[in-house]
Amino acid sequence: MRSQSSRTVANGRFQLVKEVGSGAFSKAYSAVNTETKQDALVKLEDLTCDDPRLRHEAEMLKLLSEPTKSQGFAVLHYFGREGPCEVLVRESLGPDLEVLRAACGGAFQLKTTVLIAEQLLRRLEYLHSKGVVHRNIRPESLAFGLEEKQHHLYLVELCSSRRYYLEHHIPMGQRSSLICAARYASINAHRGLEQSRRDDLEAAGNMLVFFLRGSLPWCGISRRSAKKSFQRIHEVKVSTPVDELCSWIPKEFEQYMSYCRGLGFKERPDYAMLRQLFGTLRTRLGKLVGKRIGDADMEWNDGKSLGRLVPLDHRASYPQPDDKGRSRRSFLGLQAVARPTGHEVAARRSEEVAATTSNGKTWAKGKQGDQAHHLWRRPSFVAGGA
Repeated sequence: MRSQSSRTVANGRFQLVKEVGSGAFSKAYSAVNTETKQDALVKLEDLTCDDPRLRHEAEMLKLLSEPTKSQGFAVLHYFGREGPCEVLVRESLGPDLEVLRAACGGAFQLKTTVLIAEQLLRRLEYLHSKGVVHRNIRPESLAFGLEEKQHHLYLVELCSSRRYYLEHHIPMGQRSSLICAARYASINAHRGLEQSRRDDLEAAGNMLVFFLRGSLPWCGISRRSAKKSFQRIHEVKVSTPVDELCSWIPKEFEQYMSYCRGLGFKERPDYAMLRQLFGTLRTRLGKLVGKRIGDADMEWNDGKSLGRLVPLDHRASYPQPDDKGRSRRSFLGLQAVARPTGHEVAARRSEEVAATTSNGKTWAKGKQGDQAHHLWRRPSFVAGGA
C-alpha cells in the first residue's frame, strides 16, 4: 500500500489518528470527525488491488440504511476516491466478539451467549430481508457498539456478502472454493454449494456452540494444505451428530442446529421461532438465577453502572423478499423444532448432491481417533454467572 501523504480524508472532515489494521492492499485507521469530534473508522484500499472490496462494502452499508437504518449496522459516513486509494469512513465500534471471547477466558457464559444469539438473529433477519446473505459469519464479523450503544451487537465485514434475491431467489450452484471461515461454515458451504439464508444461520449456530464450549470437534485439525484441512473439517462436521455437538449444553442449541441443517436452499427460515427458542431459554435462566436478565447483562458488564442506554428494537419481524404469495411454515412451541422427517431430509440431500460435482466420491466418516475429537470440555453453568 502506498504511503499516505495526507492525514485527513473526505475533504478534511476526518483526521486519521492511528493505524489499527492492514493487509497487502489496504489499511484501517482510527479517526476523529474534525467537526463533531466523534470517533470513526477509516479504511483505505489501493486502486491496484486485484480483489477490491471497499466499494461493495459501501454499497451494502448504503442498502442497509434505506429507507431507514436498522440497529446493528454501522453508519456509512463517506466513500470516494482520493489519490491512489478508495476511502471508506464508517461509524467506530467497540471490540469484536473474538477479542471479547479471549478476554473472557476462551468461552462465554450462557447468559452472554443467549443475549448474543437473540441480537444476531435479528441482524440476520434484517440482512436477509434486503435480499442479502453475509456468507462469512464468525466472531470477527460481530462487534458491540460504544457508549449508549455498548450493548448493541453490530454485523460487520460485509465485503463477502452477496445478493441471494432480486426478482427471484438465485438458483443453487456450486463455487470452486470456500469463501468463509472453515471453523463455522455450514456443511453445504463445505460441499461447495452456493450459500443462502440457511448457511448464515447454521454458521451462526456453530459459532454459538463454540462460544459456550470453547471448542468444536473439528478445532485443531491441521493438514499440510488448506484444501486438505478444509476437507478433514468437513468430514468431522458431517460425522458429528447434532446431539453430540450440543451435548452438555441447553437443548435449545440442539433444536436450533437441527432446524437450520434441515432447511432447504430456498426455504424461508422462521426467524420468530428461532428467536423464541433463545427467548424461552433466557426466561428460564433468569428464573434459575433469581433475576431478570436484561439486554445489557453480558458478563463483562457485571457490577458496572452503564448509564443511559439506547433500548434495543424488539419489533416483531422483518418481511422477507419471498413472503408475498408464498406459504410459510408455522411452528407452535418448542415441539415444532423437531428434526425434519427422513423423507424431507432425503429429498433435500438429493437436490444438493445433484448440484455437487465430487467425481463420484463420498465423504468418509471422521476417524474416531482424530485428536480434534478430544478437545471438548464440559461447560460450567454456575448460577451466579449462568
